[in-house]
Amino acid sequence: MFLELVSILIVTSWSCAIGEYFFYFSCYGCPNGYFCPGDDYDYSCNCNSCNNINGICYSSCSTGYVKDEIGRCQKCAPGYYRSSERICSKCDNGYYCPGDGFQYKANCYRFNKQTGVCNSNCYLGYVKSADGKCQECSSSYFMNEGSCLSCNCDSCNSTTGVCFSKCDSQTSYSNGFCSYCNPGNYYKKIYSYSCYSCKKSLYCPGNDNAYYCNCRNCDSTTGNCKSYCYAGYEKESSTGRCIPCQEGYYSIGDGEQCKKCGCSICDKKQGCSIGCDPGYSYDSNKRQCTICSSGSYSIGGKGSCLSCEGNTISSVEGSSLCEPCPTNQVANLQKTVCEYCVEGKYFSNGVCLPCPDGKIKEDRTTSYCHSCERNEISNSDHTQCLQCEAGKYKNGNSCSYCGPNQYSLKGAISCLSCDSSCLSCDPTNGYCLTCNKGSYLNTQTNKCELCPAGTYSSITTANSCNKCLEQEWSPSGSITCFPCNENCQECDNTNGRCRSCPKGYGYDAKNGICTICKIGTYSSGGINGCYVCNVGSVQPQMGQSSCEPCGDGFYQDAKESSTCKPCSSSCSSCSKTTGACLSCKEGYGLSNGVCSECPPGTHNPVTNTGMCISCESGTYSNLPQQQNCIECPQLYWSNPNSISCKVCDESCKSCDKTNGKCLTCKPGYGINLKDGTCTACGYGNYSNGETSVCQICEDGYYTNQIKQEVCQPCSSSCSECDKLSGECIHCKAGHQLENGICKTCQEMTYSLLNQDKCTSCDSSCKQCSSVTGKCTSCPNGEKTVSGVCRSCAINGHCVLCSLETNEEERQCKQCSDGYYFKSNNCYECNKLDPNCLACNPSEEKCISCSGNTILNELGTKCVPCKDGEVKISETQCVPCSSKIEGCSSCIFNSISNIKCASCYAPYELTNEQTSCINCLTQLNSYYDQDTKRCITNNQGCLDQVRKTECINCDSNNYYLRNGICSTFDSQCTKKTSKGCEECSNLIIPNNSQCNINIEHCKYGMSSTQDICYLCELNYQNNNGNCEQTTGKCQYYQNEYCLLCNEGISNGKQCVSCNKGVSVCIYYHNKEVPIRCSDGYFLGSNNECVEKTTTNCQIINNSYCIQCGPHQYINHGNCKNNNEECEIEDKNGCLKCNDGISINGECQSTTTLNCNKVNKNQCLECKDNNYRNINTCSPIDTLSTELKQCKTYNVITEKCLECSNEYLLYHNTKCQAKQEPQQNKIKKEGTIDNCFERTSKGCLRCKSGYYLEDGDCLECQGDCWECSSKDYCTGCDPYSYPSNGKCIKMNDLVQRCDQMMSTYTGCVNCKEGYYKAEDGKNCNKCDKSCLSCMKNNTCIQCAEDYFRYGLELSTLCLPQTQINNCLNKTKHGCEICEDGYYRTSVYQCKKCRVNCTSCSNENQCLSCITENVLGTNGNCLHYSFISNCINSSESKCSECSKGYRLDDEETGCVEKKKNIGMIIGITIGTFIIVLIIVITIIIIISLFYIQHKKEKKKMDNICVFEMKRSNIKMEELYDVICSNTNEINFNSDRDKIKVNEESRELVCIGNNGNNRIKVQFTTQDGNEKYNIRTEPKIITLKKGEACEFEIFIIPLCTCTIEDDITIVGLDIGTSKEIIAPMKIKFDTELTTRLDPDELIEEKKIGEGSFGIVYIGKFRGSKVAIKKMKEIAQTKTAIDEFEKEVAMLDKFRSEYIIHFYGAVMIPGKVCMVTEYAKYGSLQDMIDKRKETLIPMKMKIKFMIDAAKGIQYLHSNGILHRDIKPDNILVISIEENEQINCKLTDFGSARNVNLMMTNMTFTKGIGSPKYMAPEILNKEHYKMPSDIYSLAVSMYQTWSWKNPYDKDESSQFKYPWKIAEFVTSGKRLERVPTIPEKLYNVIEECWKQIPEERIKINNLVEILEQQYQNETN
Repeated sequence: MFLELVSILIVTSWSCAIGEYFFYFSCYGCPNGYFCPGDDYDYSCNCNSCNNINGICYSSCSTGYVKDEIGRCQKCAPGYYRSSERICSKCDNGYYCPGDGFQYKANCYRFNKQTGVCNSNCYLGYVKSADGKCQECSSSYFMNEGSCLSCNCDSCNSTTGVCFSKCDSQTSYSNGFCSYCNPGNYYKKIYSYSCYSCKKSLYCPGNDNAYYCNCRNCDSTTGNCKSYCYAGYEKESSTGRCIPCQEGYYSIGDGEQCKKCGCSICDKKQGCSIGCDPGYSYDSNKRQCTICSSGSYSIGGKGSCLSCEGNTISSVEGSSLCEPCPTNQVANLQKTVCEYCVEGKYFSNGVCLPCPDGKIKEDRTTSYCHSCERNEISNSDHTQCLQCEAGKYKNGNSCSYCGPNQYSLKGAISCLSCDSSCLSCDPTNGYCLTCNKGSYLNTQTNKCELCPAGTYSSITTANSCNKCLEQEWSPSGSITCFPCNENCQECDNTNGRCRSCPKGYGYDAKNGICTICKIGTYSSGGINGCYVCNVGSVQPQMGQSSCEPCGDGFYQDAKESSTCKPCSSSCSSCSKTTGACLSCKEGYGLSNGVCSECPPGTHNPVTNTGMCISCESGTYSNLPQQQNCIECPQLYWSNPNSISCKVCDESCKSCDKTNGKCLTCKPGYGINLKDGTCTACGYGNYSNGETSVCQICEDGYYTNQIKQEVCQPCSSSCSECDKLSGECIHCKAGHQLENGICKTCQEMTYSLLNQDKCTSCDSSCKQCSSVTGKCTSCPNGEKTVSGVCRSCAINGHCVLCSLETNEEERQCKQCSDGYYFKSNNCYECNKLDPNCLACNPSEEKCISCSGNTILNELGTKCVPCKDGEVKISETQCVPCSSKIEGCSSCIFNSISNIKCASCYAPYELTNEQTSCINCLTQLNSYYDQDTKRCITNNQGCLDQVRKTECINCDSNNYYLRNGICSTFDSQCTKKTSKGCEECSNLIIPNNSQCNINIEHCKYGMSSTQDICYLCELNYQNNNGNCEQTTGKCQYYQNEYCLLCNEGISNGKQCVSCNKGVSVCIYYHNKEVPIRCSDGYFLGSNNECVEKTTTNCQIINNSYCIQCGPHQYINHGNCKNNNEECEIEDKNGCLKCNDGISINGECQSTTTLNCNKVNKNQCLECKDNNYRNINTCSPIDTLSTELKQCKTYNVITEKCLECSNEYLLYHNTKCQAKQEPQQNKIKKEGTIDNCFERTSKGCLRCKSGYYLEDGDCLECQGDCWECSSKDYCTGCDPYSYPSNGKCIKMNDLVQRCDQMMSTYTGCVNCKEGYYKAEDGKNCNKCDKSCLSCMKNNTCIQCAEDYFRYGLELSTLCLPQTQINNCLNKTKHGCEICEDGYYRTSVYQCKKCRVNCTSCSNENQCLSCITENVLGTNGNCLHYSFISNCINSSESKCSECSKGYRLDDEETGCVEKKKNIGMIIGITIGTFIIVLIIVITIIIIISLFYIQHKKEKKKMDNICVFEMKRSNIKMEELYDVICSNTNEINFNSDRDKIKVNEESRELVCIGNNGNNRIKVQFTTQDGNEKYNIRTEPKIITLKKGEACEFEIFIIPLCTCTIEDDITIVGLDIGTSKEIIAPMKIKFDTELTTRLDPDELIEEKKIGEGSFGIVYIGKFRGSKVAIKKMKEIAQTKTAIDEFEKEVAMLDKFRSEYIIHFYGAVMIPGKVCMVTEYAKYGSLQDMIDKRKETLIPMKMKIKFMIDAAKGIQYLHSNGILHRDIKPDNILVISIEENEQINCKLTDFGSARNVNLMMTNMTFTKGIGSPKYMAPEILNKEHYKMPSDIYSLAVSMYQTWSWKNPYDKDESSQFKYPWKIAEFVTSGKRLERVPTIPEKLYNVIEECWKQIPEERIKINNLVEILEQQYQNETN
C-alpha cells in the first residue's frame, strides 16, 4: 500500500492539504483510525490510534496486522502469520498462512504454505474437500468428492465410509458399508425408492449413491479409475478417483495432475490452448504464458518474448512491440529507455564517445565538442572549462599544487616565491600565514615582527604578542616568559628584579631578591629585613611575620629561639621567662619553686601545701600524688597508712573494714562469736544466711553434704525417709521398696500404703489401679463388675458396649468382625444370606457379597448381575464393555480382577482375556468376521477392508492398482500411492514403467513411440531431439537463457554489464552485480571495486578474502590492524603480537605475569604466580593458610581443594592432618562441628548443625535439627515443626483467633494472618497487606501501600513506587504532578514530547514554549504550522503577512478583502496616514530588534557545509547523519562531576534533498540527570550540518547508558524521521547516592516523618533513613539538606559514618553506618542493669565525649545530646570504639549561634536541656556538656531521669524546667559510684563557665576507666 501511495503522490497534484481527504467536492479532516498523506484519499491505519498524516500507529495493531519498519500496520504476506510477539513469522510446520494474519492446520504431509492445498495424502481421519484441503467429517459421515455423506451408522471411516458400529434401521451391513443397496447399486426414486445397478462411467460404493468416474474405465464399487482421467480432472491419490481441477489449473487427460495455466484465458481441459495475449510468451509443453520483461516484446499467440534490437526499446513489461529512438538518441544497454549522449560525450554512428582532453560539450542536444582557452583545462567528464584555483598552476590538462613557500593566483600557469620573513605563506596570495616563535604577524603589512621585552609568542600563528603575567618577565624576541624570584611579591617584567617582599621575607637590595626569615626571626615584609625574637617568645617556623608568646606551662629564657621549654610536670603554673613553679598540682607541695609528690599511703587534701597525711584504717592510697584516700570496698579491710586493702575471710557475707572480722556469714555457714569467723554446717543441718545459725532439717527433708543453705526434699514416693542420706524407709501406695528407693509398681500390679511390695491384679483387667488393684479398663465389649471385667453380649463376640447403660447392665452396641448384632446377641454373617461375606456389626445388614452378586436395596440379601454385566461395587453392575473396551461378556474373579469371555466386532480377545484389541487401530491389520481375529494385511498393504481388497499401499515400495499393491519399477525415484511419478533416468513413467531411448532428455514419456518434452540443462529441443547449446549462456532451459557466464540475459542471449561487472541481474530497474570481473570484488555498497585502488590482496568468487599484512576485512573493505594486534576482525583483536586479547584489546605477557601463551590463553605463569582466569597473579597475594591450596577459584576467591596431606577449613585455610583425638579441637580453641572432613572441606556436619559454604553452622532458635538455615527438621519439646519452621505453642496465641482443643494449631486466624497449608498454623500476611487470603493475596492494603491490580501483583505495592504524584492513597495516585497524567491503574505517566500537561497519552492540554496545541491533541513547534511565525500559551499568536489566526488559534488562514475597510480608509485618510507612519516606525523597530535577537542567537550556533568540512559524517538513520553514533561524556576526560553541568558536542547533518527540521528529545523517567541541548531546534538545508551542544547535570553518583532521540521533519514530504542515539557517562564518587544501589532488607523503626531500614550499599550493611513523602515539605527538605551537608564534613571515628544521601524527590533518604545494638536508650530500655558492667558504661560515655570533643574542636555544637543519639556498635571490652554520635539535624556552627536557640524552637529534648537554654539564652559549648551530664546520670544509673509516674514530682515537663532553672539537681543513686557522681556534678553546674571543658572531661573519664580495669 505504501508504494502505491508514494507513486500516487509523485504523479498527482491534489487540492486537499496533508491530513485531509476529498469527498463530494470538499476537503475534510482525516477521521480517527485513518491517515491522509495529501493525495485526497483516506486510508485505514488498522489500529486504534495513529498519526493522521503518515499512518504510523501509536497503539497496537488490529487483529491480523503487524507493524512494519516505519511503524504502519500491515497484513502479513501469504506464508506468514502474526505471532505472539506481534511480528510476521513464517508458518509453523504443519500449518499454512493465506495472508489474513492467522495460520491454519493443513492436516496432510505436503501442502502449499500459502493456500493450504494438499499435495499428499491427508492425515488419518481427514479427507480432501473440493478445494483440495484436508478436512474432517463428523463421526457418522465420510468425505466424497468434496462433500460429507452419511454412513447410515453412528461411526465410520471418514475416507471410505466403512462402518464401525451397527447400521441404522432399514439398512444392512455389507462389505463394511451400511446401505439400502449392495455395492455396485444405488438407491433412487423412479416410481418408488429402489436399488438399481450402477451404469457405465458411474460407480456405486455401497452407500446408496452413484458417482461419475470422470474417466473411461473405473471400478463400479470403488470409483478407482483404471485409465487416465478426462481432461480437466486429476486423480486423487488416496482413492484413485478423478476429481476436477481447481480454478486457474488444467489437465489434458494424459494422466498428468492439474497444472497452473499462467494466462488470463484458461480452459481446465486445454490450458492456454488459444495462445497468450500480446506481451506474453507461450510454453507449448506446459501450455502456460509468461509476461515479457521490459527490454523485450511479444506479438502474443504462441510466440516467445524477443529482445529489442538495434536502437529500439520497450520501457514497460508486457510490451507487444519495440519503439525506435529519436535522432541523436541511443537505446540503453537494457533496451528500456532512449537517452541523449550525456554532457561530455558526442553522438557518432549510433554510439556516444567521450570528448578529447581540452574540449568539452555542455549541451546534451548538440553533437560536437569545442576547445578551452589557453589558461583553462577540461574537467574529468568534459562538461566544463576550468581555470586552476589560486595556489595551483596549469600542467597539461591538469592543475598541480605550488611547491613549499610558493604561491599563485587563479588561472596561473606558474608559481611565485613567498616573502622571506614568513615561516609559511598563503599559497593563493603570498601573505604570511605563520611566523617563527618569538615573532607575530602584522595584519596590516602581512609580515612578521619580533615581540618586545615583557611579551612573548610561543606559536607560529600569533597575530600579536602576549604580555607576561604577574611575577613573570622576558627579553625581546622571547618564545616564553620566565618566572620572577619565587619569593618576590612584585617584580619588573622586563628584567625580573624584585620590587617588594611578602611578610616573613627580608629584602636583599644588592641582588634584588627576597630571602626567607629563619626560625627565631620575623619580618613585616616590603623592603624590611628580618628581626630577632625576645625572651618569653619564639618562632618555630621560617618565613613568619611575628613571634609567638610561650603558652601556659611553657617558658623560654633565651632570644632567637624556635621552641618553648615545658615547665615541671608537677607545676600547675610557672614563669614564662624562667620556668620556676608558681603553684603545684594536686598531691604535690611547693618548696623554692619546686613541687614534690606525696608517697603511696598518704594524701594531700589541700592544694599548694607540702604536708602529706597518712590514710586511716579502712582506707588506702595505692598511688603517689593523691588528694584523697580511697575507702575499702565491701569484704575488704585495711590498717592505717595502707597502700592497699586486704580480703576478708571467704565465708563472710559482710565484715568490719577496720579489722577484717565477719559480721554475717554466707549461706551454709554459722558464725563463731568468739573469734568472728564462720564455720560450715554439718550433715542434716543448713543455714540460709539470714540468721547466720545452722538448723536441723524438717521431716521429709535431708542434707547429705556440708555447707548447705537449704535441705533437699526426699523422694515423693517415700512415706518416710532418712534425714542424713535421703533414703526411703517406707513407701506410699503403688510403690515397692528396693535398696532404700521406692519404685513404681509395674503394669497390672499394685501395693497399699507402707506395704512396700507389689502384687498382681485380676487377670480379666486390661488395666488396673496400682494403688487399689481394681480394674480401671476392660477389653473392648466388656465392663467392670465389682472390680473385674465381664462381656456385654449374652453369647459373647461383643467389641463395643453402650455408654448409655451403667456398668452392671452391660448392654452391647457393636459385634466383632464376621458377626451382626440382634437382640443383644452376635450372629455369624452367613445366617443372613449364604453369599454374604461381610455384615454390619451394629445392625442386621449384609455389606459385602461373594462372586458376581450385589446387595439388594434393603441390604439383607445378595442378588446376581444380569448377562453381559459385571460387578464393580457391592451395589452396582455395569456392562462389560465399560470395564473392558469392546468386551461383550465377562468372567468375574474379584472387583479388581475381571476378565473378558468374548468381544464385539471388530475387536479380538487377547490370550490373557484382560483386553479386546481394536483391529482397525493395529498397524497393517484388518478384522476377519469368520475367525473373529486380527489378520495381517496382504504384502505392501497399509489399509485393508477384506481379504482381497486393499485401499492404501506402502507408497515407498508399492502402488495401488485394482485393490492390489504392486512393486515399483527399479528405476522409479518418486513413488506415490498411484504409482511411479518420476524415474531415475528422468523419464515420465507410463503405467509406472521407466524406459526411454532419447539422449539428454530430461522429461519424456515411455510408450510405443518415445516422446521427449524437455531436454537437459544446456540442451535445446529440436523436433523431439536434444541438441547442445553454444555461446555465453551458462544455464539454458526450455528455449530460455536463465543465467549467463558473462553479462546479463535478455531472454535469448547474453549482453554485457557495467564496467568491472562480469555477471549481473536487474532488480527494481537497477543493475545488481552477481559476479565481478577479474581484478574487481564486491565492496560494502554492493558495487564492484577495482582491486588496484584498495589494499585487497586475494579475491575469490568476487569477494575480497585476504588483505595486506596487518589488515582485516570489515564489510568488504580492508582496514589496518592495531599496532599490537597480529590478527583482527571487526569485533576486535583475535591474536596479539605479544600477550592475550581480553575483550578485543591486547594485554602484554609482562602485565599478565605470563611465560607461555597459546590460543589466547596463558598456559604457563611466571614463578611464584598462579593462574587467574586469563592472567597470572602472585602467590604472595594468597594468604599463608592457602599456600597448600591445590585448586583455587579466583572468581569467588576461595580454595576448592587442598593438597592430599591437608584438610580444608572454611574454603579459606589448608591445615595439616592430625591424629583423630587432636582433630576434634582446632588450634584456635573453637569446637569443630564437622562430622566428616577431607581435603575438599566438610562433607557432613554433627547433629544440630547444617552445612553452608563449607562451614557447619548451628541450627537457630528452637530448631534442634535442620537441613539449612531456614528449614528445621526437628524442634524442642515446646514447639512443633511446620513447613520447615519451629512454631512455639505460645506464639499461636498471638496468631489464633480461636485455638484448637489440642493447642497444636488454630481454628481461625487473627486479622493480618492467613491459614497455612498444614491446616494448623497461621502465617503472617505480607507486610503490604492489612488482611489477606489463603494464597497470600491482599484483601486490604496496609498503610503506605496501594493496590495495583491482581493481574499484575496479588500483593500491594509500596506507595514509594508511585512517582510524580501529589496525592497518594491505597488505590494509587489521585492527583499527578504537572507534565504527567493518571492511567487506568492509578499511576502517573509522562505526557508526550513538548507537552506540559495532558489528560491521557494522546490528548495534550498545554504545551512548552514555542509549541502549539493542535486539534488532535499533539504539540508541534509553531514553525511546523504553515504561515505561523510565533506562539504563546500553546496557541499560534502571530501569522505571516496575508494570513490571520483561525477560530481555534491553532493555525493561520488567508485573509479576506474587507470592502468596509477600503471605504474607511477613503473617509479617514489623514488618520490612517498617521497610523501607518507610526506602524511603520514600530514595525521597523520590532524588525530590527528581532533581527538582532536572531543574529545574536545564530552567532552561537555553528552550521556548516559537510563537503567543506574534514569532519567524517556517517549515516545514522534515513537522511540524518552524524559524526558519531553515541555521546560519551567520558571519552576524553575522567569521571564527570555530580550536580555540575558537563558539555559534549555532536554534529548532525542532512543527507537528503529537502530541508529538514531537527531537534533532540529524551526518554521519560530520567530522574538521575537533567539534559538540555543548544540549539533546541534547527532547520538544515541539503548538505548542511549543525554542531549541537549537549549539556548534562548528573543528580547523583551513577553510571548511565541511556537513549536520546533525534527527531527530524522532512519539510518537502512532511515525513517524520526518528533516529536513536546512545548517551553514556560515569560520574565521580560523591555522597549523592544512586537509589538503585540501595537494597532495603528489613524495617527496624518508624516515626511520623520517616522510616528506618536495615539494608546494603555496595556490600556494606547500612541503616537507610527514608523520609516519608508526606513529610517532604520544602522546610523539611531544607533541614534534611542541612543535616546531610553537616554529616558530609565529619571525619571522626566517634561520629557515625555517613555514606551519603539520595536527594531525588519521592526517594529522599540518608545512608549511615549500621549500629548493631541500636541506641544507648534502646539498651537501657531492653537490657537489665546487671548485663552491662560499669566499666562498659564508662566506656560508652568516653566514646560519646570524644565525639563531642571532635565537634567542639571544629566549632560545631550538637545541641541534642541524649542516649537516643548515642549509637552502640559493640559491647566487647577489647574493641577500640563502642559508641558513636548520630542525629545532627540540630547541629550548628558556633559562628552561626547569634540568635536564641531555645526550648520553644525544638532544639534538643527538655529533660537534657541546660538551665540557660530553658531560660532562652544563647546555646554554647557548655550546653552540650550539661546534656552529656544528664546522659551520664541515666547511663550509670541505668534508668530514665525525671520519672513521670503519679508519685513523681516530674509528672509534667514544666516541673523539670522549674527544678533545673532553680539550681537543683538529681541526687545520687546507689548504682552510681560517688566518684562518678562527682564527675557528673562538674558537668551540670548552674553557671555555664564553671562547667568542665570537654578535653578535661575526656581525661577524667579515661582515668576512671583505668581504675575500673585495675
